[in-house]
Amino acid sequence: MAFLALVYAFVAYMARPASAKSVCRKTARRFWRKSAQYYFGTAGNVLLAVIVILARLSTSVGLITACGEYFHRLAPRVSYRAWVTVFTLVSLALANVGPVGHYQTFRARADAALTRSPWC
Repeated sequence: MAFLALVYAFVAYMARPASAKSVCRKTARRFWRKSAQYYFGTAGNVLLAVIVILARLSTSVGLITACGEYFHRLAPRVSYRAWVTVFTLVSLALANVGPVGHYQTFRARADAALTRSPWC
């Protein structure tokens, strides 16, 4: 827990000098990559990847366990382990496949909104 807090503090420190341009997805990606390279050299990209993976993994584990506990309370006949398995498999499927047909529509709308953004 303390390590994750340290990671988030470091990320906040890196983002401190960022301008409003970092709101743009393309610019934000470039900002984080260049910052990691500036502070840590070529190993910065690996460090950044590890930080992102750990942060997202801790968030997903927390969400899955919270949902498993909540639904186990709603339907105690189904075990907590079964709920966690269901939520894990559904999350895995949605992350890798997405809701069929909807991802392309969402992506097109998001890209169109970004092209209209004054920061990109």
